[in-house]
Amino acid sequence: MGLPPFRQLAPEDAGAGSQNYALAQDARGVLYLGNLSGVFSFDGEWWQRLEYPSPAMVGALAADATGRVAVGGVDEIGFFEPGFAHRSRYRSLTAELPAGTPALGFVVSAQALPQRGFAFLTESAFWIWNSNALVRVAELSPEPAPRCFR
Repeated sequence: MGLPPFRQLAPEDAGAGSQNYALAQDARGVLYLGNLSGVFSFDGEWWQRLEYPSPAMVGALAADATGRVAVGGVDEIGFFEPGFAHRSRYRSLTAELPAGTPALGFVVSAQALPQRGFAFLTESAFWIWNSNALVRVAELSPEPAPRCFR
């Protein structure tokens, strides 16, 4: 009494991994979940596993006002854009990386930008996609390993 109805799902019910790392909500109200096994969406009633190039962990999500959802995983960045009949289509930006760019590694964070684009922070660099091009803004220097104190 007094509690809204809810349904609990086990990871196996949705074909998902046991851990979630990121959450975003698009302009339509659809939730996107970055999971150990990829990207999932929830429209308030149904869970859907989205087509994503890598079955690996997705650790960064961000939604913009146009309904696009940026995705960062392991060696992969891109975004979902709204499609026909509420189907989201994925567009990889990894192919737009300049030639000779080393692997991205883990994408730590994604952020929607007000001027219609996304920012991605990886283990080694800071990238901005401005809806036309992907630009490396800064190279991150590796931090020294933590010292062990005895």
